[in-house]
Formats: sequence, structure tokens, C-alpha cells
Amino acid sequence: MKVKNDSRQQILNKIASLSYSDAPQMDFENINAEIYKPIAGAIEDCFVSEMAAIGSQCYFCNTNEELLKSLGDFIIEKQLSNVYCADEKLVEKLNNPAINAGVKEDMDAAITDCEALVARTGSVIVSAAGKAGRQFNIYPPIHIVIASVKQLFPYLSDAIHALKSKYGEQLPSFISVITGASRTADIEKTLVMGAHGPKEIHVFLLKE
Repeated sequence: MKVKNDSRQQILNKIASLSYSDAPQMDFENINAEIYKPIAGAIEDCFVSEMAAIGSQCYFCNTNEELLKSLGDFIIEKQLSNVYCADEKLVEKLNNPAINAGVKEDMDAAITDCEALVARTGSVIVSAAGKAGRQFNIYPPIHIVIASVKQLFPYLSDAIHALKSKYGEQLPSFISVITGASRTADIEKTLVMGAHGPKEIHVFLLKE
């Protein structure tokens, strides 16, 4: 037993001696955009196309009023009764009685903002710096994202560069790149949506 404990302590001591600088670092800023297909046309059109390809949807809204109406129509169409948002300022901005502030276990959908959007992959980037934290990005069946075209970037490297410019050396402890609803085909090669997160992702993108 003593030998076992000594081995365990040696492992713990080795882990404790490691520093962040010892871990391999990926240089996101120098990810070569050429590994992706070139974007032909407007990046907004590319984002819509890529989202559709992964089973998600983007709603372009020219004005804030159009966004509010589009979101309201979406909630009615989906018959959502428990829609929650952790950001009270965003709740106030959306001005919809169907949207509740806070969090609830049996919510039908959650509304969050995001850090950035990636046109080439149709991805949404979120972080722990947002009011929603981590729970709203993985727990609800439907994840609704409110964003601006100013947050849309051509490639992942562009989005990461913007994050580093925004936060400097104080990057959020958690940054996640969400590319469509989670899915798995581990069991009998049958595709299951929402296996590890929301079954649907919808982005309401404000052009104004």
C-alpha cells in the first residue's frame, strides 16, 4: 500500500510542477485561411449557406424592429413557453413577454449573445465572459443567438484575432466554437441530434 501511495504522490508532484507554459500552445492567429475553400461573394451569404449545411438557421434582420418581430414569430411558430435569457439587459432589449430573465431547469429554449461568428464554417463562438456562462450553450433543447454583422468574420483565425484584441492577456477561461447542433452516430450508426447539447441552433443576425 505504501508503494501505491508513493507512486500516486510522485504523479501528483509532477502535475503540480507543471506550468501553463509547459503545455503545447496552438497559434490560432496564424491558422492558414487557405485550408478552407475561398469565400465567394458576401460573407453574410456564406454564413447562411454554411449554417444551413450543418442543419442550423440564420435569420437576417435589417433593423432592430425586424429582429424583434422575427424572434417573436419564431417563438410562436415553435410554440415555446419557457424561453429564458440570463442577460437582463438583453431581455429588456428584446422586449418580449415570452422571454424570461434568469434560468429554469425545464426551459424550452435559451437566448444568448456571442463573441463572434465564423462565416466559412457557420460557427458561433461563445465564452465564459458572457452573462449566460456555460449552461445556456449546452443545456436547452434550442439555442437562440442574438448577434450583429459586426461580429461576423470570414475565418476562425480572424475571429480568434478579434478576441485576442478585445481581451488582451485576460482571455476568458472558457471559449467554445459551436458548429451546428451536437450529434453522434455511435449507436448502430444512427444519427442522433442533440446528444451533448441543443438539438437546434438559430442565429438572429442584425444588419443595422
